[in-house]
Amino acid sequence: MTRQQPPGPPPPVPPAPPPPESGWQGGSWVAPKPIGPAPGVVYASAGTRLGAFIIDWVILGFALGAVFAGLGVLLVLGAAASGSAGSVVAVFALLPLLVLSVNGLQGAYYAVSWYRGGATPGMRILGIRVVRSVDGGPLTKQQAILRTVGYWVSGAVLYLGFLWILVDDRRQGWHDKIADTLVVEAR
Repeated sequence: MTRQQPPGPPPPVPPAPPPPESGWQGGSWVAPKPIGPAPGVVYASAGTRLGAFIIDWVILGFALGAVFAGLGVLLVLGAAASGSAGSVVAVFALLPLLVLSVNGLQGAYYAVSWYRGGATPGMRILGIRVVRSVDGGPLTKQQAILRTVGYWVSGAVLYLGFLWILVDDRRQGWHDKIADTLVVEAR
């Protein structure tokens, strides 16, 4: 004959899940809150980002200035050697191409720097880097290119896209939002 055990306490009931932080609540839609950075990750300050931007502009200014000064000297010497006023006019006709070249070189400088190491030289000097906002990983080629295009968009409307960094919870400018990136301190 087997002996029956008295019934034990009932199994514990798991706690009810917390109410969702987003979705329909009380008849209105509540947008999801952005997930913060991983523990130990700190968003780069606006001042540090501005400093890195200025350093990069100085680097670009010297590099592009040297290249185009050399080209300008060659063009002027060529025009003077030919003795034709038409040559000088041809130099000025090339100005739109020159402007496009400068924008293309600047874009390449930023996109390649962000894709290859997550930071431009100015960002490295000040200890910040660009990461994917989803997982903190390195940027893809597409994100680096989108972020570069986003730079032009951020500056096109009275630099409002850059000023957005001052009011955004995650310190994202329009270019960061377009490319889905964050700028964080590189520890």
